[in-house]
Amino acid sequence: MRGQYKARRGTSLAAAALSFALVAPLAQPVAFAQDVPVVAAGAEAPAAAQGKNKLVPDAIYTKGGWRDYYGYHGYAYINKDGRADDLADSNEPLKGNVIYLQYVTGKGEVSPVFYTLTDSEGRFSFDLSENVTNEYDAPAFHLAGDSNLRVRVWGENPDENKYSVVMAGDMNSGRYTTRTNRVQESWNFTAGPSGSRITNGRFVLEEKPNHVGWLAKPESEWTRALDGETGKPTVDGQFPDYGNYGTIKSLAAPNQSQVWWENGEDAGSLPGYYKYQPGQGDRAAGGVEIIASYLNDEVARQLDAWKEANEGYTVEQERANQERIITEYQKEHGEGSHIAETVVVPSKDNGKIYLPFKGTYGVSRTQENQTAQLRNKLEEGDFGKVAKTFETETGASRYGA
Repeated sequence: MRGQYKARRGTSLAAAALSFALVAPLAQPVAFAQDVPVVAAGAEAPAAAQGKNKLVPDAIYTKGGWRDYYGYHGYAYINKDGRADDLADSNEPLKGNVIYLQYVTGKGEVSPVFYTLTDSEGRFSFDLSENVTNEYDAPAFHLAGDSNLRVRVWGENPDENKYSVVMAGDMNSGRYTTRTNRVQESWNFTAGPSGSRITNGRFVLEEKPNHVGWLAKPESEWTRALDGETGKPTVDGQFPDYGNYGTIKSLAAPNQSQVWWENGEDAGSLPGYYKYQPGQGDRAAGGVEIIASYLNDEVARQLDAWKEANEGYTVEQERANQERIITEYQKEHGEGSHIAETVVVPSKDNGKIYLPFKGTYGVSRTQENQTAQLRNKLEEGDFGKVAKTFETETGASRYGA
């Protein structure tokens, strides 16, 4: 019976799904050479903007009013929680950050690269009216009369060691979008003075995985798939199928929870996440190492206690507290001691993932045995320990509850 064997846990979300979109287009694009001398433009740029356009030193500075017509407008921020496109309070605005823009008309006329700075709220606006385009002999920015006009937006990454660019412009950094091929930008191609405006653009950063260094055990303590006879790592790095529970694995549904090279999204699709779409040029990525960890019970209980004592905490407060507790715990118990397991597996050739945990003993991090359990109770001192093997001691299936 379910209640009569040792309870063992792995992740808090059984059979969790995980996807990684390796977005090669998010590399910053190379700009076309400018055809127009921009010495005057550089001189006109405010002191706060001068010299910040490192990716494109000869870009032309322009600043528009928020949501003005004949312009491009968007938001720049560091995503701290949830969807990358979500304008949540937890986002950290990028202030005084350089954003670039370039467009190509349906006739193939290429504009110079323009740049602007984000304001104190992380918003950015480009003035692309004729007052600007005529001064630099740039093609007119007219959305109404040019159904094939294309626009791309990218920006300066303030710390490439810490942050990755996850969205820029419409969604993919450096990718040209049009009125019919876009995901979240809003294009106003009304004729006349109340048109030629693009809103809801983005420049979004996220912290790189484990840049803090304490989200995994030291590499010497990582668990890899081992050959049962030789005890050495398996040739392909893959684990046997131990079942669903206590694992991170790809879902059975197509195009979900896997690793791929991202190349494009369907026009009009939801911007909250990237999707694996071979029809848009996406390709499965095999051999990419997936490194997964979870906290031990003692540290998890300390984090729970802090949350209970700090109702209404912010994301930044929670992050700072996690670092404090984990740092103090490692000082007492050793490097990586706060982590129960760190397991590593490469993605399969089709990009799919199967990563099992051994799990820790106990019904939960606060309950040792199941209520009224009579047999197979945990031995003294076993509660919270990592199990010795991936298989259950009683032979019970990891496919069942």
